[in-house]
Amino acid sequence: SFRCMLVRAMAEDTFRPHGRSEVGADALKSHGRTWAEEILTYETAKRRPNLSNEDGGPPVRVTRGAVKEQERVFDPVNQRYREPATEYRQRLREEENRVTHLNRAMDVQLLREQPFNVVTNATKLEGLDFPGEGNADKPMHGRQRFPDTFIDYNIVSNKGFHEHHWAHPDDRPQPSAREPR
Repeated sequence: SFRCMLVRAMAEDTFRPHGRSEVGADALKSHGRTWAEEILTYETAKRRPNLSNEDGGPPVRVTRGAVKEQERVFDPVNQRYREPATEYRQRLREEENRVTHLNRAMDVQLLREQPFNVVTNATKLEGLDFPGEGNADKPMHGRQRFPDTFIDYNIVSNKGFHEHHWAHPDDRPQPSAREPR
């Protein structure tokens, strides 16, 4: 009967009058003995959060004055902090984040795009430690560049790349020796 269930629940300490309970992080991490206890703990934690202090004292009261004081820290019209030191620290933090983001974006751009400016044909790698056109004297390590085409002649002029190519004559690809079929 209901009376037996109520007595059993009070003995197991799972019944709390008026739905009040003190649920902390330890209660959420620990598993109940039964599925019903875990559901009750989960429901209590979600519906009735624990607003007490860490030492188990009464709930923290937030007054209108404290909220207004926190709102006065930032000026919404000028979009600035009222305290100059806070504004200065925030500007420095924003500048560091902006520079970091722009540097990362430039690195990605250099990796994905052509290493030269398509309008002026000037190299983008001048002064950087990237192997390639900007640093022709440094050898490239790793995989060789995949060829643009599998034929060894210019399809417009029908001349070999050793005669008709955009690169300097010393840097042009040399024809590979082919065996006749």
